[in-house]
Amino acid sequence: MPDREYDNSFPALSDPTYHIQSVLGSGGVGVVYKAWHERLQKPVVIKQITGEGKFDPEIRRIEVDILKNLRHSCLPQIYDFITEEDYFGGIKEVYTVMEFISGQSLDDILKEGWRFPQQQVVGWARQLCSALVYLHGQTPPVLHSDIKPANIMLTESGDICLIDFNVSLLLHEGAAQALGRSQGYASPEQYGQEGLDVRSDVYSLGATLYHLLTGEKPGIATDPDDITPLDDFDLGLSEGVIYVVEKCMEPEPDLRFQTAAQLSDAVDGIFMHDRRWKRQRLTHILTVALLIFVIAASCITAALGYFRIGDEKESKYNGFVLDIGRMADVEGFGDSGSIFAYNEAIALYPEKVAAYFARSRALFETGQYDECIGFIRDFIATWASYSFSDEDNTRLGDIYYMLAGCYFEREDFANAAQYFETALRYNRSNPEYTRDLAIALVRLGRAVEARDCLDELTHSQYGGGSADLLRGEIAYAQADYEEAVSWFLKALEAADSDNIRKRAYLICANALGRLPDRVTEEIELLTTARRDLPGQIMITERLADAYVRAARNGGPDSIACLEQAVALFDEILARGLVTAQTWFNIGVLYQEIGDFPEARAVYTNMLSDYPNDYRVPMRLAYLTFAEQNGLPNEDRDYRDTYEWYVSANALYANRPGGAGDDAEMLTLGILIADLRANGWIE
Repeated sequence: MPDREYDNSFPALSDPTYHIQSVLGSGGVGVVYKAWHERLQKPVVIKQITGEGKFDPEIRRIEVDILKNLRHSCLPQIYDFITEEDYFGGIKEVYTVMEFISGQSLDDILKEGWRFPQQQVVGWARQLCSALVYLHGQTPPVLHSDIKPANIMLTESGDICLIDFNVSLLLHEGAAQALGRSQGYASPEQYGQEGLDVRSDVYSLGATLYHLLTGEKPGIATDPDDITPLDDFDLGLSEGVIYVVEKCMEPEPDLRFQTAAQLSDAVDGIFMHDRRWKRQRLTHILTVALLIFVIAASCITAALGYFRIGDEKESKYNGFVLDIGRMADVEGFGDSGSIFAYNEAIALYPEKVAAYFARSRALFETGQYDECIGFIRDFIATWASYSFSDEDNTRLGDIYYMLAGCYFEREDFANAAQYFETALRYNRSNPEYTRDLAIALVRLGRAVEARDCLDELTHSQYGGGSADLLRGEIAYAQADYEEAVSWFLKALEAADSDNIRKRAYLICANALGRLPDRVTEEIELLTTARRDLPGQIMITERLADAYVRAARNGGPDSIACLEQAVALFDEILARGLVTAQTWFNIGVLYQEIGDFPEARAVYTNMLSDYPNDYRVPMRLAYLTFAEQNGLPNEDRDYRDTYEWYVSANALYANRPGGAGDDAEMLTLGILIADLRANGWIE
């Protein structure tokens, strides 16, 4: 639990949800506090907007409402906007509340005399570019305007997060105006009267990379002679790295990368830019010496045209890769947009891994596990014909990790463990692979090996809730559901990634579902999860299922629970992301409200779509049992119930090795035994 003794010297907000605990920093446009969020039971960051940064609160509220909808792994979540009034009803103070990112700022590390190796900086550059592409792609575009090492947090997982959105700007009509500037990182236009655009962020990112690589803060942008050329540091930097950083830091905005997407493309192919960088320098020398002959000029023009075409091709490819994930989540578009973007991407570059990874992730995150397994296995069968870089090999580890995750969700823990181990061979440094391997081993009953993995996580001091998540999984596998719930809740408190939060929410909900009379807590947990992780289809499905089970329990709220379930299923159907579990839940919902023909139609259609899933005939067995129970004794005939049970049992016996027992299937077996004992079936 947090320290609840609050310092009275800090601002006391009128909203009792927040209690300020300490000062994290201050600057020209605000004071940053660490506070405790009573409802979320987690630390948050509150920034008090002061001085010239305190502009029209209504405009600020509109902007914060837009920022609150941002969701990106390298950006903190914006939670709230607070205004404090004076005695006369005027606005006295303005605050913005955002996610607290644990870790250390890159600026603090640089102050200790560190500079970072090129490979690490390039990896962070990719993450920062991804964040900027996302921000600049909003409507209206979001301009951060203060990218610098002090606003980049290095988390315990080794990833980075771009913080401090209270100086972010939204580019409406025309360019935005700067609220403040950080010398060394601010672009030249931030010192003048002209407005800012996305190229200002490009400059600041380049200046930040410069500082990380050299350990030296760049000089003021308005005096290029005050900035030491990267070549002068004699650090053995790749020419491609030098080209990208120097192009970002061009004093003239028109000479920089014009968009974050262009910069992202350049970073993705950074080590292919060496010859291009040489050609640019050579062209400059030839121009100065006036030795360009007509034929040479023609060749150079052709070469530049070739590279321009290459740039456009790279830009298109990266755009399609982004769309693979985005289109899979567009309401009413279903999966067709994602498939189209994937096909367009691989038509451009079949040898690049990014499109395959994005498509795998889109299938996995929308719960299409069978489709994802088939897709990845097809990819594995052909990828050996391509030559991949070391970075691509790391991405291959991520693809194997998703393949393992699909098998895990299907309860095929033997295959899951195998592919988690394969993922670790490609990327041993990712602790999430170790954690999930341990969880699969727990489900296989290999507790000793799992505890070895837990020891490895503990000794590596990898935080973020991973160890608590694993402890909860061990308790869950041992059917100690009360203990499991307590560990999962601890994991949620410590979680520093959406992936861990999602896993903890879902398995904690499963544990609550195994406890008698805990469905209300399960609904509350999943409702919180929907707010915390919006857009997660699996959470929405689990919540709808929980409402259906709550309705089964009877009580005065049964009708309201069914209405909630219907609304959630309508939301899922509208998004076009319907999985087998969705159809099962819809069938159960029809059955619960007594619409047996509609339930039968759902299950009958599933027989052809999911011929090897024992749950389809199992649900038909339950349905026919319910139908017969509604008839007078003399009219009942349970033969169909028995035949569906036989079909289900045959498929159930062939379920993947290591899969756990299904309580509903076991209960059905008991029902069949009772029917036979009472003479209803032979």
